[in-house]
Amino acid sequence: MQFLKPGEKYSLSDLLKPETLSQLGRILSEMFSELVVCERVNTGELTANENRIYALCSNPKAWERFTPKERYKRRKQFEEIMQAKGKTNWKQVTAKLISEKWAMLLTLSKSGHVLTNHQIIKSGDNLTDLPKTEKRLFNRLDNLLIPTLPGLPCARTCKTCGRDISHQKKESIFCSAKDVGYKEAHRCRNKDSGQRRTLRKREARKSLNAKKE
Repeated sequence: MQFLKPGEKYSLSDLLKPETLSQLGRILSEMFSELVVCERVNTGELTANENRIYALCSNPKAWERFTPKERYKRRKQFEEIMQAKGKTNWKQVTAKLISEKWAMLLTLSKSGHVLTNHQIIKSGDNLTDLPKTEKRLFNRLDNLLIPTLPGLPCARTCKTCGRDISHQKKESIFCSAKDVGYKEAHRCRNKDSGQRRTLRKREARKSLNAKKE
């Protein structure tokens, strides 16, 4: 409720009003248009700079570190890559389906239909009945999102942050300073060595305690 515009007052009874549903539908469509959607891309077709931007912006964690100015810049760069090199158009298709679904529900509400009627849900509509759709895992924001393409080798990723490093040397296991900057690359290496050091100390304490017992 706090997300909705401050001047509006909504209650459950308002959901029976077509004008309220219409307004909520517009808000939903507007918010979806603001999402950053990672389309499938053949990284072999990207330039070195495009690969760097694609790898960076494909990682949800990176967006948490961006400043507002960086977010605006990266979003524009990322969307340009998606439009020029993207092999899918998930965002456009989904936006269209959302709009069509909302219009259908609004029409049903005006005609007096119950929106959860069994016949409606099993109508075969794209968003409510997908019996033949391939099931895929959903990546939460707290998980690193690593895009891969069918028929292509799985992307090699940084051992620490999960960025795509497929374009780096085969022996690379961390981000390159050339791609993400010295500080960021150094942070990846330090975090990994820190984790290993902590593990060694923990094992040493266990061994010492075992000897005392």
